[in-house]
Amino acid sequence: MLALWRVAQAQEARLLGMPVADLSTLTMPGLGSVDVIHLCVDSGGCLAGLISIEPMNAAAGAVVQVETLVVAPSMQRRGIASMLLSAVLQRWPQHDVSVTTAIANAPALALYAGFGFRPLRFGSMGEAHVPVVKLLRTSGSAVTSGSDPAQSTDQRADADRPQR
Repeated sequence: MLALWRVAQAQEARLLGMPVADLSTLTMPGLGSVDVIHLCVDSGGCLAGLISIEPMNAAAGAVVQVETLVVAPSMQRRGIASMLLSAVLQRWPQHDVSVTTAIANAPALALYAGFGFRPLRFGSMGEAHVPVVKLLRTSGSAVTSGSDPAQSTDQRADADRPQR
């Protein structure tokens, strides 16, 4: 999981026009935490994609936070990001789901919009002060009219690039 996450971070840095950090020093948030749930897609024994979520008071109907959503570069454009996000939404249908992503990450924004996520607030992240947006999908939100996210979101948005 860590290796896939590191490759995805490098790809996202290039997408955002940022320098690529020394990958060997990056650590994946939530790795080893008992509070974070990882759902993975395996393809022929290789990790094709992963979504890490943290149910924050999920038992009380609060928010499920997407911490990480990444797809291996060799497996992109196959609907894996949509499949992973669909799995989370199906697992917690009565809960709001939130995610934070870079404002410049158009593929991520399109993916999440296709699943009914809407901007909640804007800010910045990290030492580079990367502009980010926190998105929220309220329980029961509909997907974009006329779309089937599990099949068409990736085609519309190149959605399987690294996302947070």
